[in-house]
Amino acid sequence: MKLNKEFCFICKDTKPTSLIYDKNSMRIIRCNQCGTMFRPREDHRGITPDNNTSEYYAENLRCALGNTLFFRLTFENLIRRFPDIKNGNLLDFGCGIGNALLEAKKLGFNVLGTELSRVAIDNCRKLGLEVSMSIDDAAHRQTRFDLINLHHVLEHISEPIGFLGKLKELLKEDGILRIEAPNCGKIFLWKLFTGNKYIAAKPSPDHIYYFSIKALKNILLKADLEIIDIHTEGFGDDIRHKATIQNPNILIRILSKFLRLTAIEKILGLENFLVVIAK
Repeated sequence: MKLNKEFCFICKDTKPTSLIYDKNSMRIIRCNQCGTMFRPREDHRGITPDNNTSEYYAENLRCALGNTLFFRLTFENLIRRFPDIKNGNLLDFGCGIGNALLEAKKLGFNVLGTELSRVAIDNCRKLGLEVSMSIDDAAHRQTRFDLINLHHVLEHISEPIGFLGKLKELLKEDGILRIEAPNCGKIFLWKLFTGNKYIAAKPSPDHIYYFSIKALKNILLKADLEIIDIHTEGFGDDIRHKATIQNPNILIRILSKFLRLTAIEKILGLENFLVVIAK
């Protein structure tokens, strides 16, 4: 690994960093102090995903049955664990086409989404869902939330500590924040399974950050959030398995059953997702 001169966005100092990935004009740097992995600052402008096209959400629409089931089971599990949030206010930041909002609304939550994509917003509004375009719009409503859902969003945010601080201000005193992000703690898998997102969370070109448990925990603590739980999950986990077997791709269904039966993800530490509950 080559030493790199760029400072860490999280540590905000000139501690040594290393260039750990340089492929297809895509570079990733890791802070040797806190372990955070990120794209160089000069690359950020070109990272924004093209999410204003229907093609961007094509897989979500194709796999809508499994996606909605996943969110319903996830929220039901959170309600059992934190009964005070039941029938409360829910904010889904980066709500996409509205899968999570729709299921939360069916469960009795008062829901609000935020989303930048006009295509996604139009889809949400067709479903009768209320969506704003920024965190500031949500803050101006003077509504505090029992549950904030941040599903595969944090890795796109250039200043995650300040952003998480804003979300914390929107939580009720006993409110909870659920964060999910790709688990990028196993760097060697990126090269072994390039292109197979069901086996390894490869370095996506539209992400700014690539989190391990250590790095994500560090960012949450710097944002003054109390971590209730942080763990990894894979397609063999109960909720994800139930959702994945609804996938229209038979090979994905077979893979999910294999992972469920063998528990090989947990045994080898290959689980694809980082999940955090914080307040």
